Amino acid sequence: MPVTTMPMPDDNNDAWDVLAAFDTVLSADFDDYATGLIPAWQVRCALCQQAPCQCPPFGTPAYIALVDARHGRPRQS
Repeated sequence: MPVTTMPMPDDNNDAWDVLAAFDTVLSADFDDYATGLIPAWQVRCALCQQAPCQCPPFGTPAYIALVDARHGRPRQS
């Protein structure tokens, strides 16, 4: 089986390219938090988009459905 390698930040790509390769979804508040405009407790969750997080328990079918929805994947039956 071939080994798939993920890109690493270097002269040809930056950290955002690496995150995109992983299909990463960030909080809409990430930039404001990273620049100090809002405190951590006001950052909305990347999945449920609530602050504080209101996600269902990790690994439950409801949690997996939320992850799939945020990534635009069709629901599995």
